Amino acid sequence: MKRLLYLVTLLTIVSNANSQTIPSYRFRKPILESGIWKFKSVLPGVDAHLTITGSKNASLDKIDDSTVYAYAWQPNVKFTNRTNNNNDSSYLEFTIKFVDKYTFAPLTQSLLATTIIDCDGPGNSTTFREFIRTAMPGNVYAVPSSTISIANDSKWLYFKSGTTQFSNIDTTNYGAMAQVNYSNVNTLVMRVGVLGKVSANDVRQFSFYFKGFNEVLTPLPVQLNSFDVVKRDAKAVLKWTTSSEEHIKNFEVTRSYDGINFETIGSVSAVGFSDRLLNYEFIDHNPQNQNSSNVFYQLKVIESSQKVYMSSVVQIKLEPIANTQTFSVFPNPAIDKIQLEMNAQFDQIVMITIMDANGQLIRNIIEPSMNGKSFEIDIQELKNGLYFIDITDINGLSASQKFLKR
Repeated sequence: MKRLLYLVTLLTIVSNANSQTIPSYRFRKPILESGIWKFKSVLPGVDAHLTITGSKNASLDKIDDSTVYAYAWQPNVKFTNRTNNNNDSSYLEFTIKFVDKYTFAPLTQSLLATTIIDCDGPGNSTTFREFIRTAMPGNVYAVPSSTISIANDSKWLYFKSGTTQFSNIDTTNYGAMAQVNYSNVNTLVMRVGVLGKVSANDVRQFSFYFKGFNEVLTPLPVQLNSFDVVKRDAKAVLKWTTSSEEHIKNFEVTRSYDGINFETIGSVSAVGFSDRLLNYEFIDHNPQNQNSSNVFYQLKVIESSQKVYMSSVVQIKLEPIANTQTFSVFPNPAIDKIQLEMNAQFDQIVMITIMDANGQLIRNIIEPSMNGKSFEIDIQELKNGLYFIDITDINGLSASQKFLKR
């Protein structure tokens, strides 16, 4: 069983005008008391109290396994049910509070940083992706060559892996790393899990390592504050805001009908350099699909150097295009001939297919000679009964109707 491992590093950095000191925490052998897992003396005079404050399709299998890194906190998480939807999330939510060892009073950490290590994918795009959410507010730092997508809303910073799989956890493999810093906090909330299909009772190991990795501190060139999609008539309107930009060239808008396979449908030029709130909009004039009512969107943020950052995925529900692209069959019932009349704007019709009630192919008419938007078919040779007729146009759009032969 592949071990999916998040190595999340929490740092406390004590700063003054001339220097920084990065302590290394030691999370060892927690004690369970009244529903709170207590890590004693993570720093001199400091305890860390951990509670499970939320879950979805997941439970705690083991609170700590430090066989990989002695001073990391490494819980094993069990996913309790099988999921079949590519957009299902399964996670445990943890809250960590830093307290005085003797009085249990909250202890503020002047700078708390979360470094994500080994956040990767399964090596394919058909099952899950690892993710972590950490509570806002926080300052994100990008990592050169990272495959992690970074996004945020008013509550969470969201890190989602790419599809690349990394064989082992490695604190120098920047392809699966990212970091976020917090100032003057005593509590950290995070959700750790997978997005997509997962097997029931599958146990995965996650790891949180509390020490510094200064080499990953590269400021993220864009702060994406929001990304949303709304329906306007038959169109999809995408809106997003940024609060800072540096060397940003443009935003590519991508669309998917399964939440996995995305294609670029447009581009919006970025301001490029800004430290103020900016609003962007893109309208998808033809978002519907003949097979799916779910439409997914994701932004590609393109730097001037062509480096790419991915946003989170947003979703909207629309009526499938097959429900609006229809045609009429008359007379119905029919004896010797039927007439097809297009009720909506199809492009060039390339195929008409007739099948019987058992799904057997009766006739294929390739590139019929249409008279405007109508076509006549001789059905004298057909046996009496129910038939289904499909038409498909040059763009792959299709629609179906049924008729009765007497």
